[in-house]
Amino acid sequence: MKKWLLLPAGLVLVWFIATEFLFNRGDTASQEGGVVTVRKGSLTRYAMAVGRVEARIEATVKAVEGGVLTNSLVQLGDWVEAGQALVEVRPILTDGQRLAAKRRLQALREAETSVQEFQQGRNLLGWGMRWFQGGASLDRMLRGAQRSRQDAEAELERLLQGRVEVDGHKLDFLVRAPIGGQVIDVPVSVGEPIVPSSSFGSGTPLMVIADMARPVFRGTVEEVEVARLEAGMAAEITLGARPNESLNGRLSEISLRARRLNQSVVFPIEIEVEVPQTWSLRSGFSAVAKIKIDARENILVIPERMISFRGEQAFVLRLNQQGDPEQREVELGLSDGLTVEILNGLQEGDRIQSPQQ
Repeated sequence: MKKWLLLPAGLVLVWFIATEFLFNRGDTASQEGGVVTVRKGSLTRYAMAVGRVEARIEATVKAVEGGVLTNSLVQLGDWVEAGQALVEVRPILTDGQRLAAKRRLQALREAETSVQEFQQGRNLLGWGMRWFQGGASLDRMLRGAQRSRQDAEAELERLLQGRVEVDGHKLDFLVRAPIGGQVIDVPVSVGEPIVPSSSFGSGTPLMVIADMARPVFRGTVEEVEVARLEAGMAAEITLGARPNESLNGRLSEISLRARRLNQSVVFPIEIEVEVPQTWSLRSGFSAVAKIKIDARENILVIPERMISFRGEQAFVLRLNQQGDPEQREVELGLSDGLTVEILNGLQEGDRIQSPQQ
């Protein structure tokens, strides 16, 4: 399943790299066959990350009491506030359970009557207890019996009617939103049985709520790039669904722990995404992020394919006034993998020949 999820992001990355390659091939201008003229230009190095754009916070709503989903109060895409009622999950009551609840209430009513007789001293035992323990103790016993009877009445009414109010508190079978956000998934329908969330299991997911007003890009970068990253760096995010447009972002989190992905070592990162109001963003879009590591202006640049290497030394074939190639050592600076900065060894206007010609 994970391989299928990575496929869209991989296609976006391939498209993005191909676009960058075609765009940068002509940046150093004037190329005549295998000859390039050294020009001044700009160069930016990016770290590439593949991942998804999703909500910063997503909450899966689950019930704490099992039963049947009897009513859904919101629909997919609705915006809800924290504490708002979402669905109703009523327990599945048998005739035996109803009878047991009624008999429990009857027993507590009879117990309350007995305590009341004790409190009023209607029998010898009650009179003796009032004499030895005092009336305050019997009053407390009576109040406790009354509360137990009231709680049983409220519970029976809740089971039969679905809701009840006790001491200003509404008791019902409604499941409420833990956070404010948009309903992005409703995996169950009215009439389906619901397993409650408990220490023995996670329970049945009822809904997923996400705050899409604050989306983030979550992805990974290769280990060779992570040392150059710092929180606060600017980034551009391209969605697989909208490849011709990009979103601005800011790197906010770099994991301190690596993980293996397809035999490679990568580091998870998080980028805060700025979304225009005209965009309708959905959670889970595959995306590619370009994180700006370094940028330089007005520098000498040439295509990296014009350079040959011997050990740690770099060389180019510079054409002299007669048009003959002469090997010259150069000092390299910033590189984006296609174009490289020349620090020493060449001047603007020099013409160099491809080593493969």
